[in-house]
Amino acid sequence: MRNIVAERSGRWSVYILLILMLTVGITTYSLYKQQEEVLHSSFEQQTDAFLGTISHQSRQLILSFDWSLLQQLQQDASAVKPVVSLTIHDLYSEKVFGENIPSEQKNLHFEQRPIMDDGVLIGHVDAYFSTDDVLKSERKALLLAAMTFGAAMSAILILVIFIAKKIARHQLQFERQLNELNQQKYALDQHAIVSITDPNGIITYTNDKFCAAMGYSNEELIGVSHQLINSSEYSEQCFGELWETISGGDVWQGDIKEKTRNGDYRWFKSTIVPFNDGAGKIFQYVAIQTDITEWKRALLNAEKARQEADKANSAKSEFLSSMSHELRTPLNAIIGFSQLMELDEDNPLGPGQKENLGYIINAGEHLLTLINELLDLSRIDSGNVILEPESIPLDLLLDECVALVHTEAAKRRISINIDRKTFYGVTLVADKGRLKQAILNLLSNAIKYNHCNGDGIVELKAESVDDDRIRMSVCDNGIGISDEDKDQLFIGFNRLGQEINGIEGTGIGLVITKRLVELMGGRIGVRSELGQGSEFWIEMLRDSQDRV
Repeated sequence: MRNIVAERSGRWSVYILLILMLTVGITTYSLYKQQEEVLHSSFEQQTDAFLGTISHQSRQLILSFDWSLLQQLQQDASAVKPVVSLTIHDLYSEKVFGENIPSEQKNLHFEQRPIMDDGVLIGHVDAYFSTDDVLKSERKALLLAAMTFGAAMSAILILVIFIAKKIARHQLQFERQLNELNQQKYALDQHAIVSITDPNGIITYTNDKFCAAMGYSNEELIGVSHQLINSSEYSEQCFGELWETISGGDVWQGDIKEKTRNGDYRWFKSTIVPFNDGAGKIFQYVAIQTDITEWKRALLNAEKARQEADKANSAKSEFLSSMSHELRTPLNAIIGFSQLMELDEDNPLGPGQKENLGYIINAGEHLLTLINELLDLSRIDSGNVILEPESIPLDLLLDECVALVHTEAAKRRISINIDRKTFYGVTLVADKGRLKQAILNLLSNAIKYNHCNGDGIVELKAESVDDDRIRMSVCDNGIGISDEDKDQLFIGFNRLGQEINGIEGTGIGLVITKRLVELMGGRIGVRSELGQGSEFWIEMLRDSQDRV
């Protein structure tokens, strides 16, 4: 019986020992998993808060186009542990600050945080964090669990003490990480305007920048409804949409106008983030703001300036149009009577008088050309140009244009070549008179700024840009245009120094040509090399019956 009892006792002792060992093992494993979760949770909170801060700061710097500070922010953030590499992408300017981590590095955790502005993606922050410390801590915890599970009952007390010490060390590490988060919060407070309210809109926290911006002390704001600083200029629908967004757990971003203590109003670029307790219940709202009052004022001033400029431009156009009409009438009379005097056989002029009269006629015709071009320009600027689109056979149109400039080209001993096979059967949709005016101006320029010793050549050709558009080109082998002068080609009254060479012109022909082409839905451009000639091209829409 004793043996049976002893056997049973021994069996029960084994059972109890096994149960104790299993309990120790389960307890040890549970503690290990808890520590693993704490490590991961702490690591995720640290990286999430860190990236949130960097994303917010980057957004403000991107919006202010302050790339030097953005570069400094990237460098400072890259030096923070456990950051291994941090890159800030500015999609506005297509700039990238920082470099990607070498592919051979291991034990890295990648996080990407978008940078949003009013729902628009303006950039993102890419960061690699080292998980070495986390992995080391996990390996240590696993080793301790294995040692604990394999220990005998006599090692339970030692194991408990060891675990307690380990927990204390992890607690200390956690406190250190919490301290780092507090320091990051301090850095955020130094840069941004921050306030926190409870779910009912009662203010529970404000930083110094918020108090300074609103003119209240911290004591006056804590415990008070946020309605205190509302400007009351927003509709119930606007605030309803804001409240629906944040109460639903989503982040709201936008511009808010608020009232300061002295009654002034200030604008803030705001991000309101709801915080929940893990069970989905929101317990506070955190608002991160940037004062954009001066920016808003600048926008308002810029809009006023634009409106004033539009009025001034309209007045200028009306003045030029009126003056052009008033000047053309007497000028036509001057030119007409001068030509009659030149052709008067009953009262012939002497050689000197004819020469002087020729100067008068040439100057008058040049002035009339200038007035006509000013009138065209003023009509375009004032929007008074009426276009009448029609189907135009391109080869016939070019023949008409060449016929009008043929005499001038022959006088200057310049040949005009037309590559007719590229124009055959091509039909455009445009205002014939205005397109003809544009092509004539390009042909006249190609003749005017070409060699006149018999070597000058002007060539017309065409090519398809796509199924819908055709490009017409006027090429010459004349004096060409330097790279620095190309940007000034389509600026009014700029002769690019040709006035000193005795070449007549007004300096607004290309301006009118460009605007007419664009009014007809086309494009104009140039390729040129100084001393090698130029190619001016016009792209226009093909007739639908003519498309490939």
